[in-house]
Parts: sequence; structure tokens; C-alpha cells
Amino acid sequence: MFWHRQNSMLGVYLSPNYATDHYVYLTYIEPGEYGGSQVLARGKLDVGRVPKIDDLEVIWRQMPRGMGGQAGGQIVFSPDGKYLYMTVGDRQRMTPAQDPNQPVGKILRLTLDGKPAPATPTTARPAPRPSSSSTRRRTPRSPRPRPSSASTPSPATT
Repeated sequence: MFWHRQNSMLGVYLSPNYATDHYVYLTYIEPGEYGGSQVLARGKLDVGRVPKIDDLEVIWRQMPRGMGGQAGGQIVFSPDGKYLYMTVGDRQRMTPAQDPNQPVGKILRLTLDGKPAPATPTTARPAPRPSSSSTRRRTPRSPRPRPSSASTPSPATT
């Protein structure tokens, strides 16, 4: 894990199916050649005598890496438990945050395995990267499902 200013551990989340799958999701910044990269990882929580996370694997990684700035890293699960929405901040790179084909400055809609969700709803043009649910956000903080829609989160931004 990369720790520098606003970069470090971002969040820990229980799977919507935790009672049966025991998955926990972690978001954090990992070190890299040019600063850090936001990561979504998943593993199984073993709450035995010495609690630990087994089989931790990175299922999504922000590329290109960024040097500081707002990372995002907050996730919520869709009401049906099939998808997750993850915020990805601009990392102090304003131009890529406006690019619909870059993950920065977006709320991504992903499967529980970290892959782009099928038929991601969006109104952005030109066609954004397949996983973008909300685009052109400088620093999305906390997505939350809208009561009237199970498919698109309402971002809280700062």
C-alpha cells in the first residue's frame, strides 16, 4: 500500500452476499512507477482465532497511475447485489478526468469480479469506457443508489 498525503487505505466493504461467500472488498492506493494507482481487491474473510483475509486478489486497477490527488475508492452495491459502483477521483489530472475513455473522474459500474458491467447506463457522448456509469466528475466521493432507480447511483461530489 502506498501512503502519501491523500493516498493510502480507502475503504473496506462486505460483499452483499457476505453471509454465504465471506468476501470483503478493499480499496487502496498501491505504489507504482509514477505515484500510486487506485486498486479494488477482493478476498475471503476468515474470522477464526486470528482473523485474516485469504486469497486476496486485485480485481481492478487504475491505469495510468497518478501522483497524489483525490483517489475516490468508495463503493456501494446495487440493490440486487449483482454489481458494485466505485468512485475514481481525478488524481489531480483534470484533462483525463474529462476524457470518457479514462477511468479517472468517473463512477464505474462493475461486476462483483471487477469487470465492466454489461449494458452500463450512461448519457455521456462520445461513448464512454464500458464500465462508466457517471462521467466527467472531478472528485466523486460517495455514490448512493437513487430510490427510484436500481441501476444508476447518484454521486455526492465535492
